[in-house]
Amino acid sequence: MFKILWSIFVTCILLETPVLSQNKDLSTKWRVPTGHCDPICSCQMDGLYYSEGETWRRKNEPCTTYRCETDGTIATTGKGCLYKNECKQVNSTWTEACNTFTCIEGNAVSFYKLTEAGCSTAKADCLRVGDQIEDGCNILECQMNETTLSLNIIKTGCSVEDACIDIGSYWHDGCTIFTCDNVNNTPVSRVLLDEVMQWPEGNYALLKPEAGCPNDVPGQWTEGSRLHFSTGRNYFSNPLTLHGNYSPDFMHHEFCIHGTVSSKPSTLKYKTYWEPGSYCILRRKGNCPRGFSDGYLMFDDKERNNSTVSTTSGDLPDGDYGPDTGLYFCCRKDGSVHTPLVLPKEENFVLFMNKGETACQNVRGMDHSIQSFTFNGESGDKHQHRGQVPSIRIANNDLTLQFCHYSHKGCGCTDESGAFIAAHSQKEINCTTKKCVSEKGKTSLEIVTGGCSTNGTCKMEGTTWTEFLGDTCIKKACIRVIDNGTIDFEIDESPPGCTDGEICQDVGTEIYRECFTSQCTLDTSANISMFKVIKADCPWLETCKASNSTWEHNCMMYQCDMSLVSGQYKWNVQPVGYGCSDGKGNCYEVGQNVSGPCFEAVCTLNENKTVVFLDVQKGGNHDY
Repeated sequence: MFKILWSIFVTCILLETPVLSQNKDLSTKWRVPTGHCDPICSCQMDGLYYSEGETWRRKNEPCTTYRCETDGTIATTGKGCLYKNECKQVNSTWTEACNTFTCIEGNAVSFYKLTEAGCSTAKADCLRVGDQIEDGCNILECQMNETTLSLNIIKTGCSVEDACIDIGSYWHDGCTIFTCDNVNNTPVSRVLLDEVMQWPEGNYALLKPEAGCPNDVPGQWTEGSRLHFSTGRNYFSNPLTLHGNYSPDFMHHEFCIHGTVSSKPSTLKYKTYWEPGSYCILRRKGNCPRGFSDGYLMFDDKERNNSTVSTTSGDLPDGDYGPDTGLYFCCRKDGSVHTPLVLPKEENFVLFMNKGETACQNVRGMDHSIQSFTFNGESGDKHQHRGQVPSIRIANNDLTLQFCHYSHKGCGCTDESGAFIAAHSQKEINCTTKKCVSEKGKTSLEIVTGGCSTNGTCKMEGTTWTEFLGDTCIKKACIRVIDNGTIDFEIDESPPGCTDGEICQDVGTEIYRECFTSQCTLDTSANISMFKVIKADCPWLETCKASNSTWEHNCMMYQCDMSLVSGQYKWNVQPVGYGCSDGKGNCYEVGQNVSGPCFEAVCTLNENKTVVFLDVQKGGNHDY
């Protein structure tokens, strides 16, 4: 046993024996690694010894694990990357805030790098660089600016009737033209007053409505007509708002032909374009406008005789105008009929309903109705069609063609009294100023100022005043009343009060004047108010004396007598005590003698008890 321990000790000594530097300078200090011997030190790194099987990490490589092998070698058992105080394994990936990272093993140390970057949306979704999303009328794209990722708006517009209008575009609501402007990088709808819109450029034709052809640019529209005959059983929708002559025996179509003019209009006009949708127009000069495909429809006219001669006049759409009538159409089906087009609002017009559709193409700010005519041709179903044509139906020699008649909406508002107010204008009606607001194809009335009409004058909302009707007065105020969302203005009246000069006193108010106490009283049966005396005092000189009170004046005693007769107060001041004054502030009772240096007198009361005086019995002049 001793030998074994000695062997271990020797081994440790040998392992820990210092090594002299190669220059064998005896002054060189011994370099002895620190560490431990537990019991054999087989691996050494950074001045520390590690036992067989022991694992450790270096301070500067906290995510790399080392292990001491049995043969004294050091093995790497785990490598990783330090990311926010957490070790990630080599070749692992992780995502944070739409950014993806990967831990990569390098020649010396492991490191992580960004392998995929992204942008976070408001809904916490992640987009890769170049991905786009829609947010209302904004289109946002994930973009990298140098080293920064951000979601940037690459397209924006104005929201109108659940649709997005591009900046710089124009539209109308049937009454007013609007444009979408960019104000401080924000799309804003702006009203354009007293201006008109221009029909799309190019060559094409429309059926002429009863109201006539458009006239947006002088000289750009011309007209023409085609008369052709049937076998006598034509029929039509009700109403049929086309210009021309339509009867069971013939149809006399009239057309509006759009061409080009060299001179530009002097008045500012905003262009419109044939926008995507599902509708048809008539072809002119051999080509359809961009976005349309052409088609052909032939009516099998009645064979001619002396009384049935087809005729044409003026400018016409592309077609055949011989024994039969053929028309070329331009149709498109690249959008929904529910997505509104923008076309001029100034005049009524006609578009053809596209084949397969059951509804008219929506046009912003315009009302429309589906109409049709049915042409009764020769027997044998000889009507023909090819290519892209409008909505038709061919049966029993009859050819039915459907179209849509568009009319502009009423450009204004009508209030409950029937008064009309033009869009974007205001008018005073019954003391209330109302404004007609038109927005997104809808009109509504707004109250600018409100008032109440009384005695031929207007009282503004919140005004108070008093009307005097004799003894009765009424306090009034003009107030706003809302009933089921409808705003009105009414006169609010307080209960009748009593007229007090220029003041209207409330019922129950008491006033004291000229020795009388009066109270404002309401007669509910007649609904009138007036002051009634409820208490009275006796007037005395410039004062008032209470009922039944007594007082002295010039050696006399007086009393206020008050009575109520037939609802009226009767008052009387009665002397109740008599006396005489000598003029020097002295009083004497009736019958009392009064004497002085030059006289003798008696205080006397006359028989009627109305006068009391000093009756001189003896003497002469005196100064009383």
